[in-house]
Amino acid sequence: MIIFQPELRRSFEKLRHGQLFSHISDDHELRSASIIKQILTAVDALSKQKMGGLIVIELNDKLDEYFESGIPIQAKLTSELLTNLFWTGSPTHDGAVILRKNQILAAGCLLPLTGTKVIDRRLGTRHMAAIGLSEMSDATIIVVSEETGTISIAEAGNLSRYLNREALETRLFSL
Repeated sequence: MIIFQPELRRSFEKLRHGQLFSHISDDHELRSASIIKQILTAVDALSKQKMGGLIVIELNDKLDEYFESGIPIQAKLTSELLTNLFWTGSPTHDGAVILRKNQILAAGCLLPLTGTKVIDRRLGTRHMAAIGLSEMSDATIIVVSEETGTISIAEAGNLSRYLNREALETRLFSL
């Protein structure tokens, strides 16, 4: 390995100013923004077309048990692929899609339903599954209603409904 003096000096200067690893966090932020943009675009399309959707964003708790119940996808996350997985004629339409970082792990996954009695009868199975998984893990689950196109998000056993794109974007960036 050959290290030249100017490069060594530049590295020491960056280290002295606390900038040596700044490119790593910048890259992570760019990837996060790109991932969120893909999710938002897909959710927006699902909502406008009134196609139901159940998107699970894995955080710290691994969701391997639920991943195994679906069809392995293991593909880079794109809004087009995510939207197509919920197309009414596809075999993955009624299940959940599980995302890990910038990948779609699996689609058509079965999630546990909540045991809590929910008063609002307008909530369907997707909503019950989103609440159920959010009670058992730290995952964030986005639900798009097939009947109304309404966007909801489940976190820590709570369901927030009637979100618009901006509210969803804010929630996703807070992750």
